[in-house]
Amino acid sequence: MAQYIARVRSGFIQSRIIIAVIAFWVILMIATGAPLAAQEGLRLNGKPVLDAANIIDPETEAKLNQTLIDFARQNSRQMVIITTPSLEDRDIESYSIDLARQIGAGSKELNDGLILLVAPNERKMRVEVGYGLEWYITDLKATQLIEIGKPFFKQQQYGEGITKITTAALAEITPEAEQRAADAQKLQAERKKAAVRRNAENVNALLSGLAWLTIAAGSAGLTWFLATIPKRRRKKQEEELEKITYGARYSPSKSLDTITGMSAFEKRRKFGKDYDESKIRKIIVANDGLLIARMNPASSEERMIAVGSKPEVVLSYKDPTEDELLAAVRGNPYLIADIKNASEKVIGAALRQNGGLIRYVENPTELQIRQALESTPSALEYIKNPTNDHYLIALKGDGTLLEMVPNPTKEMRKIAILNSNGMAILDIRNPTKEEDLLAIKINPDLIRKMVDRADDSYWNEAVGEDEETIRYHPDPSEKLQMMAIAKSAYVIRDIKRPTAKVQALAIAKNDEIALIIENATSQTKAVAKKVRAEQARIRAIEEKQRREREAREREEAIRRREEQERQRKERERRDEEDRARRRREESSSSFGSSSSFGSSSSSSSGSDSGFSSGGGSFGGGGASGDW
Repeated sequence: MAQYIARVRSGFIQSRIIIAVIAFWVILMIATGAPLAAQEGLRLNGKPVLDAANIIDPETEAKLNQTLIDFARQNSRQMVIITTPSLEDRDIESYSIDLARQIGAGSKELNDGLILLVAPNERKMRVEVGYGLEWYITDLKATQLIEIGKPFFKQQQYGEGITKITTAALAEITPEAEQRAADAQKLQAERKKAAVRRNAENVNALLSGLAWLTIAAGSAGLTWFLATIPKRRRKKQEEELEKITYGARYSPSKSLDTITGMSAFEKRRKFGKDYDESKIRKIIVANDGLLIARMNPASSEERMIAVGSKPEVVLSYKDPTEDELLAAVRGNPYLIADIKNASEKVIGAALRQNGGLIRYVENPTELQIRQALESTPSALEYIKNPTNDHYLIALKGDGTLLEMVPNPTKEMRKIAILNSNGMAILDIRNPTKEEDLLAIKINPDLIRKMVDRADDSYWNEAVGEDEETIRYHPDPSEKLQMMAIAKSAYVIRDIKRPTAKVQALAIAKNDEIALIIENATSQTKAVAKKVRAEQARIRAIEEKQRREREAREREEAIRRREEQERQRKERERRDEEDRARRRREESSSSFGSSSSFGSSSSSSSGSDSGFSSGGGSFGGGGASGDW
């Protein structure tokens, strides 16, 4: 049993070792192989410019290649320009680092390579700086190089933008630039030493002066503190006064409790000399009139303000004045029902706002009845034994109240008709012709309620006011039809049997009306036929114009597509010619004798600075940008 357990343990340990080894190699492959796969197709092929995105015109590319070759031979430093059609869904910083480490840049000992990477489809670019050039191409300087190219890239002038960046970058890594940087560094170091000496000389004087300054500042601070105590106290009092004023508006009950529980001395000490308790109390009752009950004693002005805020508070007053009662009923006229022994002035104020409140007034006077009816005519129902004058006042305000008048006089009936848009005629038994005509004049549509008793004068009056009322006439005369048509030809559609003369008059005003006439004459039918023919002709013309317009649009669309196809083929032809020319140039020429790009680098730092995996190190600095 022990041997079996030992074998099981031994097999388990071996399995874990095998799994660990496999996991290590998988991680190693992912870490080292994945970054390179993104740039696997990017090779310099012996030239410093690799335009994989095909955005640099051939002439500019040739000039850039020659410029960089000459610079590398003369200065033993290399700069590479690479354009890529895609960043493979990666950020340009990591993509650029992996690419630089893959191809190498500059010598291995000096790490003095420089790479410009442009990704036009992502609208991004980066300047990657080798460790050896960080003093000359700082991150700030790299950012400035990026800014040089942005205006050109926005206009898709990639060749010119890359040329401008290259010219500016090369000027920063020449031996002359290196000497200037070294001189600047030396000068800066000397200035620092001089500054240290000056600081050392000034420290003693500063320390001695600081002691006296501290004493003087302490004395001045104490003096200032003592002098500003009254000012700070006043400021605090002003803040407290503003706070209690704000509270009086938005929390009146709490504010009233605050000032009630304080003595006069405490109020003056807390709120200052500008505190006005009368003003605060007025603000409190203006926002909650019911709090007047907690103010003892309350001034007459405070009582009036409270009534204005809450009119019903007047009912809690022991002996309210007439002015207080007037203010209360103006704010809420229904309080008149609860006010005992109200004066005529107070009752009148309530009735002028709502005459129906007369039902709460015992034995109203004639003046009060008139005030109620003038304010609210429907208050008539609350008046016992109304007189004819009362009826007339009510009817002048609302003529529909005529039904409440038992035996209306002729004058009452007329007033009712005039003040009810004529509708009072419907409540009059056996109206006179004069009353009917008056109602029709005011409201012509009422003729439909009088068809059974209407004669020509009724219809003439109605149609004269509103021609469309002819529709209510069962068989209008030709004269009446002509009257209506004279006002609006379209009213003929409401006439069931228009005469030939009427039809001719309507058609003379608008021949298209022939299409809507019922019981048309032969002449009208002929006109209608011509109108339909003309409309058909117009529709045919419009249809023809529509078809011609659509045909032109189709032809234009076809022409645009053909032009686009021609341009596409022309671009493809030019691109193919460019690729063929580049292949010929690459096969017939090399980069240079002393500087090779894309080949394995040597270990020396002279003119032979290769861009390969054995070249300079990157990741020390640079800048990215987009446009």
